[in-house]
Amino acid sequence: MRIRLVYLLLAAALPIVIFAAVMVVLFDRQQTRSWEAVVRQTAETALNTVDERITTVRIALETLVVTGLPIVEWREEFTGQADRILEQRPEWLALQLTWRGDRIVRTRRGFQIPRSIDEQTDEVFRFGDFRVSGILADRNSGQEPVVAVSVPVQGPYGIEHVLTAYVSAWAINQALRDQGMTPGWRIAVLDNAQRLIARTLSEDRYDPGIGGEPDRTLLDGLRSGQLHFFATNLKNENLFVSSAVSTMTGWTVTLGMPGELVEAPARRTLVAVTGGGTLAVALALSIGWLLARTLMKRQVAERRLLQLELAQAAQERTAAILESTTDGVFEVDRDWRIVFINQRARSVIARGADVSGRILLDLLPEVVTTSFWSQYHRVATERVPAEFEEFYPALNAWFYVRAFPSGDGGLAVYFQDVTERRQARDALAESESRYRFLAESVPEIVWTAKPDGTLDYANARLAAYVAASPAKDIEADGIAQGWNVNWKEVVHPADARSTLDAWRKALADSTPYECEFRLRRADGMYRWHLARGLPMLDETGQVVKWFGTTVDIHDKILYQETLQAARDDAERAKREAEQADLAKSRFLAAASHDLRQPMQSLFLFADGLEQHITDKDGSEKLLHLRRGLDALKQLLDALLDISKLDAKSVTPTVEDFALSGMFGQIEAAYGRVASAKGLAFSIHHQDLAVRTDRTLLGRIVGNLIENAIQYTATGAVRVECRQAGDRVRIDVQDTGIGIPPEQMDDIWREFHQVGNPERDRNKGMGLGLAIVQRLARLLGCRVEVLSALGRGSIFSIEVPAGTAVAVPEPMPEVEPVISPADGRYAVLVDDDAIVLMGLQSILRDWGYDVLAAGSTDQALERLRTGHRKPDIIVADYRLRGGRVGTEAIVRIRELFESNIPGVILTGETGPECAVDAAAHGFSIAHKPITSRQLSMAVEKLLAEASD
Repeated sequence: MRIRLVYLLLAAALPIVIFAAVMVVLFDRQQTRSWEAVVRQTAETALNTVDERITTVRIALETLVVTGLPIVEWREEFTGQADRILEQRPEWLALQLTWRGDRIVRTRRGFQIPRSIDEQTDEVFRFGDFRVSGILADRNSGQEPVVAVSVPVQGPYGIEHVLTAYVSAWAINQALRDQGMTPGWRIAVLDNAQRLIARTLSEDRYDPGIGGEPDRTLLDGLRSGQLHFFATNLKNENLFVSSAVSTMTGWTVTLGMPGELVEAPARRTLVAVTGGGTLAVALALSIGWLLARTLMKRQVAERRLLQLELAQAAQERTAAILESTTDGVFEVDRDWRIVFINQRARSVIARGADVSGRILLDLLPEVVTTSFWSQYHRVATERVPAEFEEFYPALNAWFYVRAFPSGDGGLAVYFQDVTERRQARDALAESESRYRFLAESVPEIVWTAKPDGTLDYANARLAAYVAASPAKDIEADGIAQGWNVNWKEVVHPADARSTLDAWRKALADSTPYECEFRLRRADGMYRWHLARGLPMLDETGQVVKWFGTTVDIHDKILYQETLQAARDDAERAKREAEQADLAKSRFLAAASHDLRQPMQSLFLFADGLEQHITDKDGSEKLLHLRRGLDALKQLLDALLDISKLDAKSVTPTVEDFALSGMFGQIEAAYGRVASAKGLAFSIHHQDLAVRTDRTLLGRIVGNLIENAIQYTATGAVRVECRQAGDRVRIDVQDTGIGIPPEQMDDIWREFHQVGNPERDRNKGMGLGLAIVQRLARLLGCRVEVLSALGRGSIFSIEVPAGTAVAVPEPMPEVEPVISPADGRYAVLVDDDAIVLMGLQSILRDWGYDVLAAGSTDQALERLRTGHRKPDIIVADYRLRGGRVGTEAIVRIRELFESNIPGVILTGETGPECAVDAAAHGFSIAHKPITSRQLSMAVEKLLAEASD
């Protein structure tokens, strides 16, 4: 009986246990479906948030494109504009402007783009639509992860640039956080490669996990194709996961809620049912059915209450998300009653008023007459989504609309005001039309060609120039294809082959085309043109288009030819002038030598006559002879000086020096001359310093003083110096006869003298001021003169001021004493027999034994015969046969193996002789030289040799 009772009790309890188990399973499934709906809806809301953030970036870039600079100025102005945009948008880390073959990138300081997006920009160029990259991250560099959003930039000939913004992935994370997350719920965003873009677990923007793969359980669940599944995250949290995929970006948004929320109620119910069933079996199977019934009712009530709570929470979260979006959102039920509308939609269609509960047609009755109503009606009846862009007349605005069917038979509408974007698009189209109009307006020929060289556009300037009309048939190799023009007829026959070869070579090499040729104008005249063409290359380096211009350069070429002819004439004149200067220099050297040679013999013989003339009459005649020779020497020196200055063979040596030294020498030279004439002579220089050529300035001042003394009979000659700023002014003032006004310009001409019509040589030769003017011009100065007839003149010159320098104390000049030669042996070498005789006579009168030779070889031959070593060698520099005197001295020294003192006599003024003599250490004396000057030079060398 007991066993039977046990069996009966078990039999009575078994249905209760089975019923409880079935209830647990049904409750668990219903609760799971509720959570699935909540998780799926929340995931879709998060996906909308991510799409909205990317759409915001896209719209900002497109707005920048259509409201920014013209296409032709993009590259020049992009850097500054990009920097300003980066300052305004902190979530943008870089801006990149890409064109075919190059790019410009502007980044925030310290940010480097992790990797290239060339494939993405190529797709934008190819398909003309915006693109979004996956996550760009380098987890080893410490750089902030970014995503790249690229939009096309339209130009006159299609897509010319791609504008890309590198947006911080943290901005997406922040957008997800801002929508308000339930504690313990997790969101992750994956790109097409299943790499993490953002996750709510990230603590900061440098999360090292961004760019990597999520947990393996999440990837396995996504790849399985299940709508909902359990997975774990990096914190080992068990999550109930749902996902949504963006049709715009291809990204996947996963949302996970704590798995405990799904599993715990069922687990608790199972425990309660099992315990209750066990208790019912233990207490009484008779009341098991009552307990089971009571338990079932309680479970149903709890399940319904929980579903209501979850649905309310999900609805509130969805409403919060939709309120935060920048899209206008409203939802209507099957009766077209507005059940939800966010703030953005209220501000657009209801002026901010809350119109929830109102019928859409009552609020917007005009919608029935628009395409909006037909689109909404199709979505509601056919239960398919719709996406369109239309103009709404009542609001005078363009809207981009996405409408989706809702679960209760109504529909949800998302819209954006795209009026500005549409206006920008229209402005771009107008700009393209304007650029085409501009090409037709320019005065040059503008053309484009296909990759094979076929001309597909030429502006009307071509037809107007060659008087052609448009044609349908296009010639294969025509330069003017598309018009009734045969290029062989309009291009000059002499240029046809080179023009065609240049074009074919450019096509073959894909290199810029440039060619000059003559094009026949409508009136039959051939004019030179310059044609240039540039190839537009794609990413593979292939030509996709040719752009070119043909410009009339005929006048420019004529001008260049005229200019080149003028240059050739100027160059020829310059060469002729240089040759003339060279010939003049050669003449000066020859004239100097040839004139000084006979003068030298006259000086020597005049000095030799002095000791042979004892009577007074002969001495007076000798004195007149010497005065004539001195005048001749002065005239020759002056003429040669003028010639050298005119030939520009004098080069100034600029230096800083004190005027005191120069004026000391001038005062010593002219003070006694002025005193002998009864004139007061004074110099006031105030210890000033100047920067110029010491010798040439001394020559200028000396000539002015000499001129003043010469033309002043009574009174004074005064020299004054004063400094004004960076210039020093030197005035030479006299109380002489003055200069007539009509002769103020003539005084600078050669041989012009004031008040000397009889050409009295005692009053000079009229060359001093001519030399002064040339020297001043050489120094870059100007000589000024003020004069009053009968009262005197003031000659002034200004020179640059210099730095004060120490002036050494002048050493007293010791007049050398000419002592008898006492049988010293002198060698004379000169190819001029008269000069040689004069030198021989003078040296013998001084007591020298003399060996006179007309050439170097003759001197060496006689010296070898005599076996006597010379004490002094005097040689003329220029000898016959191209030989020089320095060679004679060197060879005589070599013969006797001794540095015998040597003097070079020369009548040349060029630098060759001086350089040659200095290189060998020889003294040099310029002809004509007096016997006294020669004696002093010889005695000085002998004295140095004896020391």
